[in-house]
Amino acid sequence: MTILQEIEAADLSALHARTPYVITGVQHTQFSIARHYGGMRYQGDRYTYVPDEDLLVRRDVMQHLEKTRKTDRRVPDQASLLDESKENEF
Repeated sequence: MTILQEIEAADLSALHARTPYVITGVQHTQFSIARHYGGMRYQGDRYTYVPDEDLLVRRDVMQHLEKTRKTDRRVPDQASLLDESKENEF
């Protein structure tokens, strides 16, 4: 799953919408300087450059996605929990 797909699927209602969550097509815009520095500041918000997808992602959105990924890893699948409990019945 790409970062752009994750952002579209994520619940970002807790984050402000004063500035865009993502800036795409960075290498062909005035934001291309961010490629050389790994990020930039735009209207007071910090953005991180994602070279694989040529995106600038707002820093708080990246932190939200990382937090979501961690919680997704911690929550085990319900089916696997049932399988483990059946195996441990002996």
